[in-house]
Amino acid sequence: MSDNLLTLLAVSIEFGVPIILLAALARVPRFRRRVVVVLGAITPVMLFYVDILFAYVRNPTNTGNRFAFYAGWEMTLAAFLLSLILGILLSFVPRPANLYGRYGLACSIVFAMFVLMDRAEISLPF
Repeated sequence: MSDNLLTLLAVSIEFGVPIILLAALARVPRFRRRVVVVLGAITPVMLFYVDILFAYVRNPTNTGNRFAFYAGWEMTLAAFLLSLILGILLSFVPRPANLYGRYGLACSIVFAMFVLMDRAEISLPF
């Protein structure tokens, strides 16, 4: 598999999943309680992607920004999938009942997981 194909696949997964989840959030009211948790779980990773994008747009000649923009998508695919799976598992927890609380809880748990992995210097095995 070539690097361009791998990057295209990673970007399509990482941006396709939130679009599908947002469409499900708007169109299927009975799944809102679960979808909002999954969206909360992938929010920290999506904010990281926004940071990569803004850094590249701000200074595309910087080698670090170029590397993050071109290689960051496939390097963080495992973290995205891990937070997606964690969000799916967390969506089965019945409390809190409030949608904002469910979103915030999932977002904070995934963010704390990434911070703890960074502090313990644990890397994903992929």
